[in-house]
Amino acid sequence: MAPPDPPLAALQRGIKLRIALGAAATAAYSAAWLALAPGAAPPGAAPPGAADRILLWAKWRAPYAACLFAHVAAVGNARFASPQDISGAGLTRASPGLQLLGALLTNTLEQAALAALASASFAALAPPLFLPLVPAYALLFAAGRALFARGYARGAPARALGFSLTFLPTVVMLAASLFWLALDPW
Repeated sequence: MAPPDPPLAALQRGIKLRIALGAAATAAYSAAWLALAPGAAPPGAAPPGAADRILLWAKWRAPYAACLFAHVAAVGNARFASPQDISGAGLTRASPGLQLLGALLTNTLEQAALAALASASFAALAPPLFLPLVPAYALLFAAGRALFARGYARGAPARALGFSLTFLPTVVMLAASLFWLALDPW
């Protein structure tokens, strides 16, 4: 017999703790990245134009695509290796293992779509000083997705740090973009 589920309050405490840890890590990572400013234009250089910003954004979609690829491949490989799952999602009830992989894929797709939109606005609107966060947050997304996947089967508290490292940079980019858009809507 399986042990009883922990009480909701205990789960929520574990989640809050790891989200707070993720927020602190995201803030420290952001500050460190901006202090080092990899790829920042040298003093006296022209500010990045629209083409530079689009190129920066597009180049750094690769980590997001790699995360999606890994999850699509995991679902495909699991389906191929399972007699229960090989016929396809529309024809069979997924095995527990495939359900877990499907949940990881779905969450990663949702997070990547939101991050793509937020980071596109961020790349278009951010003052040049903040543009190094585009690659920084792409790398943090990949690290967060790896932690999320690693902890997923162990429950919400175990995946909360990975979730926060994925989601909070997107929140930062979206909030900053909305702020800058309000300052200059044209």
